[in-house]
Amino acid sequence: MRLTDTIKLLTLAAVTAGLAACGGSAGNLPPAGPPAVPPPSSPASVTNTIVGLGDSLTAGYQSSGMLGQANVPLTQVEFTSIGLTAVPPTQENGFFSIFYSAAKGMTWVQQATPGISVLPLVAGPGIGNQILPANPADTGGYPFATVPGRSSCDAFNQSAYTFSANSGGGATVRMNPTSVTYDLGIPSLTLAEAIGMRQPLTTTCTELYNPPASVAQAEIDGLQTLVSGESENYYPVMEKYSSPGNPVTPLQAAESLHPTLTTVWLGANDLLRYIFSGGTAPGIDTTASQVQSHMTTIIQGLRHGGSDVIVATLPNVVETPQFAIVGNPPSQAYCQVQTWLPCILTEIVGLTWAQAEGYVAGVLIPTDSFLAPSGSQNAYLTETGLITLVASGGNPASLSASGNGSQYLTASFAAQAQSVNAAINGGILAAASATGVPVVRVDQIFDGIYSGAGPYFLQAASINPGKCCTLAFGGGLLTFDGLHPSDSGYALIASAFAQTANGAFGTSIPAINAVGAYTGAGGIFAPYPDPYARH
Repeated sequence: MRLTDTIKLLTLAAVTAGLAACGGSAGNLPPAGPPAVPPPSSPASVTNTIVGLGDSLTAGYQSSGMLGQANVPLTQVEFTSIGLTAVPPTQENGFFSIFYSAAKGMTWVQQATPGISVLPLVAGPGIGNQILPANPADTGGYPFATVPGRSSCDAFNQSAYTFSANSGGGATVRMNPTSVTYDLGIPSLTLAEAIGMRQPLTTTCTELYNPPASVAQAEIDGLQTLVSGESENYYPVMEKYSSPGNPVTPLQAAESLHPTLTTVWLGANDLLRYIFSGGTAPGIDTTASQVQSHMTTIIQGLRHGGSDVIVATLPNVVETPQFAIVGNPPSQAYCQVQTWLPCILTEIVGLTWAQAEGYVAGVLIPTDSFLAPSGSQNAYLTETGLITLVASGGNPASLSASGNGSQYLTASFAAQAQSVNAAINGGILAAASATGVPVVRVDQIFDGIYSGAGPYFLQAASINPGKCCTLAFGGGLLTFDGLHPSDSGYALIASAFAQTANGAFGTSIPAINAVGAYTGAGGIFAPYPDPYARH
């Protein structure tokens, strides 16, 4: 679920559409019709070989980066002044890593160890450029910053695009290039690409912006650099399975591992490409029937090989902190659980509550009619639009009139995006029902947390009452890109997968308590506190 450059995205998606149209899984897929049902499995054997097929959520992507190596040092004052002296690894903290470790009795330290880990561990400094907690006094007010001196197209990132047995791709970027890995999460992967993508869509990275001249510009670029994520991450994840001489798809790679249990979490990038392109990206699934067809193909392929399967739905994406509601909440208390623009203006810019409410109602909405709420619908600023606005000193003219999707969502387009969101979830549920596989209802979990009431909210908010975790900006559930979960957030999701597996297959995966990820309890969790949540 990595953001993708709108310019590159349109070109690459067109290529993807053609690729997906002429590809499916290998010829070993069952014919159309009812899925082949694998022999009944004993609960103990279900977890013999666990594979994760998905996108950045399965990969353990966090805060616009992917990293497996521990103790990559930080020396810049904005980080060291708050006690952050190393870049936090991401992959070991992902839901699949936590779920796998709990099911198989592995530890976080083992998952971080090349040769032992089942993750395609990325070496430092990591793919992308992570957005890390930082001292606002050193960043001009922002509570986060990208690592200075890095770009999305530096030499390390560029090396990830190329296959070579001895250099480039996995051999350069991976810590464990020869190990068999079971996490096949490729950031930016769509449903069609999981079935039909056999090689990166591009072999090079091109900077689409000038090197940042200020912290504010660095944040704009870092939060929504929008490079072709699946091309950059394809070989680091797939090089053990796919080569130019023998290209295979992610689904084929999963099938080749002969899993007994596969987690499948896809569809988020179909939705995000729709949103960030303003609804114009081709080659993506936006209807329930498209999603059902592709998800059914994936489930059938895996079940034909004898694997049990768990799928998951998507959250309502406009409920994440990537999007700030343009409007004034019923009360300031809403700042604790949801992301409203006045809340961020008080937290980052330092306005009083009255000033923030007055700015939104009296300046921003009247000036920019495309942001004016319509009826009960809301308009939203993306993180890029928010930071563009803040960096300009609050000048509404800084927002582009053509920025629908990239800088903001009009009320009408936000409603369309939510409709696509619901259609994708409908297709996932239909495929699961038709094939008889269990579903992790991530949509219900996030809706519950967003509501500020009920068991899901209480579960998240009780991690550290008053500090963690909610879906507000800085609420601790998600990282600073506003989309990917924190250590605590991934642990909550891993817990839901474990509960679903135990209920559906009779397995005995130990309970996963997100408090351990928040505090840095060790064991299956990182041996340091969650860096993306308040303590």
